[in-house]
Amino acid sequence: MIVKILSSSASFSGVDYNTDKVEQGKGELVNVSNFGALQFLSELRPSDYINYFKAVSSVNKRVAKPQFHAVISTKGKLTLKDELTRVAHNWLSKMGYGKNPYLLVFHNDTKNNHVHAVSTRIDKGGKKISSAFEKLRSIKMLSQVLEQDDIKVVVANLYKYRFSTVAQFRLLLELKGFLSSIKNEMLEISGRDGQSLEIDPVEVDLLFTSAFDKSRLKRISQLKKIIEKYKLQYNPSLMDRNSSGHEKPEPIFRYGSQLGDFLYSKFGVQLIFHFSAEHLPYGYTIIDHAEQNVFKGSEVMKMSVLVSENSGGIFNGSMPAQAIIETARDNSTGTSGFTSALENSIVFSGLDSSIVNLPDLADDIDDEAILGRNRQRKGMARTNTR
Repeated sequence: MIVKILSSSASFSGVDYNTDKVEQGKGELVNVSNFGALQFLSELRPSDYINYFKAVSSVNKRVAKPQFHAVISTKGKLTLKDELTRVAHNWLSKMGYGKNPYLLVFHNDTKNNHVHAVSTRIDKGGKKISSAFEKLRSIKMLSQVLEQDDIKVVVANLYKYRFSTVAQFRLLLELKGFLSSIKNEMLEISGRDGQSLEIDPVEVDLLFTSAFDKSRLKRISQLKKIIEKYKLQYNPSLMDRNSSGHEKPEPIFRYGSQLGDFLYSKFGVQLIFHFSAEHLPYGYTIIDHAEQNVFKGSEVMKMSVLVSENSGGIFNGSMPAQAIIETARDNSTGTSGFTSALENSIVFSGLDSSIVNLPDLADDIDDEAILGRNRQRKGMARTNTR
């Protein structure tokens, strides 16, 4: 499964979009929560839900576009309506929307079953629900919901990745939220709710991919070309997310860049930078979720080359107001530049780092964002308004 945060709105257009689907027989309203007495009335109109959302949101005038709209999608048709609804319920609670009014609408008109959630970013006390690192948190919270599966199932799914060291396999476990350690020559894995598993590292060794595997080499070449292309458009300098002034991320995500965020969002390619104590990163790993590969970063591109800026590049967004460029030595490459501050407006986006066989929402023509772009290209008016 993957999760995607869709556009905000002042008019709660997400309600019209989804109720239109229901009227067309392409969707089903599967849940109405926290609307007070309203939800017990029959024959409600979309405008009734919209007016309720607006009434709750009106308490906080500082938020111009209070709509919260998200979609959780699964690959194919195997995950049914009830399971998707359960996942959406739990995910909304973890994101802070559990006590807010929200609608869940199941869509089955594309090759991937999915459910839309519409709510307001303002709670009934007038406080804005935090949107800091929202896209990154949305992925993490979905992972936590899905990780309630048996630990053996999770490990079996990670075995589908191609990696070349036990350390890389342990990194995959860490991204899934599991702790691991080597004790008495065994790999001990522990997770939430007291789950634990002990496996022989030899079992992991048998899964190692040869450095000379043809498909591996081909993918390395592809990734190098992708990174080289988008380095010219997105800032590659490393940023210390602990300096952002917002909630501190998990240590594994402390360092990142606009380039890395884009690669993760667009291609499912995640860059994990390794550091010790308060020292700057000395290396990195590439988690290729789209093709289920794990690479030592320098196999694709030396870190000094990856993080160096191209003076001719066109960068999205402004650079941090106070950028401190320091020098650190890559364990195999020489020197590199790093930015130690993070602009407060940094946006995190991406695919679910913990789920394999990722579906592509771009294949679903009913995706609101894609429909919007298509209409703009053709000069068409919106059709999901009343």
